Amino acid sequence: MNWPTIRRATAEDLKALVAIETASLPNPWSPDAIAAELRQESAALWLALVQTSSPPAVGYAAFRHLPGEAELLRLAVVPSARRRGLARLLLTAGLTRAARQGAEFCHLEVGADNLAASELYRRFGFRPTGRRANYYPTGEAALLMTKTLDRDL
Repeated sequence: MNWPTIRRATAEDLKALVAIETASLPNPWSPDAIAAELRQESAALWLALVQTSSPPAVGYAAFRHLPGEAELLRLAVVPSARRRGLARLLLTAGLTRAARQGAEFCHLEVGADNLAASELYRRFGFRPTGRRANYYPTGEAALLMTKTLDRDL
């Protein structure tokens, strides 16, 4: 795999974002939901592109920025591109921007049974802060996690 490019997603990337979402996540957002997120002034969606991949868009992260905090809403990497550091790069892009915009914390929810994702977030410094029973349509609980952001990122 060639070195990926990470850049802000735009409305022109909607089709690629929908493809990543449906290939990667068990409860994908609808195209309308992704389009609405792209229009949100407080949102920042990051797209991972690998030019030697077909299609080149292989992952994305959606962050929401609020006064003093940020929230990671989605992190998705297509199965064929996993375990290559793309999630790490997407997280770094989003967390760096959040810190530079003055966020002190970043929050997220992850499926309590999604051990791979939970471990990735722990390696990034996220710590469990709570749990929501029956949060997902499957009945799975959500683990709430928070990270204190370093403003020197």
